[in-house]
Amino acid sequence: MLSKQSQYVLRALACLVRKNEQMDIKTIAEEERIPSHFLATLMQELARKKIVSSKKGKNGGFYLNEKQSDISLFEVISHFEDVDKFYACGMGFDKCSEKSPCPLHNYYKAFREEFKKMLRMKKIRDLANG
Repeated sequence: MLSKQSQYVLRALACLVRKNEQMDIKTIAEEERIPSHFLATLMQELARKKIVSSKKGKNGGFYLNEKQSDISLFEVISHFEDVDKFYACGMGFDKCSEKSPCPLHNYYKAFREEFKKMLRMKKIRDLANG
């Protein structure tokens, strides 16, 4: 349900939370098996959005402060995903609704709502568990 971008971002954030220290792109990329050039772009975007902090230079890297650790996963992925897909039909129909449901409407709606609820409830700091 999530794009590769969002999956990589969540994995990188989980790595930062678990390590609880400043980390460079190469280290995160190796630990999470993410292409480093792609990860660099994603992490720069997170820093621009103030979701992570960064330090430039030889001993630079990315890290999370307390406030950033409290950001919801939904807020994070909303920078990388078209969140309208959380309201779309599971089968891709344009006209799927309560009045005119597709064959999967009720099942997909329940899943979609639960997934959205979890993303809004869970914070970056919660990625340390599991």
